[in-house]
Amino acid sequence: MYLWVTSILSGKHAELRDRINEALVEMEKDGTMAELEREWITELTPDKHLVGADMPRFEGAPTYIVGVLGDVPPIDYIAADGRPVGYSAELLSLVSEALGVNFEVIVLPAESKYPALNSGRIDMSFLHFLPEVEVDFMNNAASEAARYIFTVPYYSFTEKGFLVLK
Repeated sequence: MYLWVTSILSGKHAELRDRINEALVEMEKDGTMAELEREWITELTPDKHLVGADMPRFEGAPTYIVGVLGDVPPIDYIAADGRPVGYSAELLSLVSEALGVNFEVIVLPAESKYPALNSGRIDMSFLHFLPEVEVDFMNNAASEAARYIFTVPYYSFTEKGFLVLK
């Protein structure tokens, strides 16, 4: 099984991770996650016009810089207008609303996620595809990866696949 999680530098934003976890658990309970999956994954049609998401803005609230891949449509990508689009953007927008915080999204290549976290360029990296056993390893305090903490998984899948537009 593969899981999607968000990584955050350990120690720096543990409270933020805990608040995100609470929001994700609540969205799972109230059906929001199932609706996002339906809209962006299981029932997405090739003719759907994907428009960039507007992130909520809260005056005086903390702003966190979020690194995204931006090249995994329709899950996570940047539209022609420069705004984030897809499952991840919608989920991040809902988390922003639930927490009353601002998220500023920047696009990073996959290999830059951890260096960007280490340098403080980003506060968190959104959307990781990890095998379930790797999440267990990454959360083991004795591992080298213990410098990162992960949210609860917000999506899981058991098969790999490709979406091809005819």
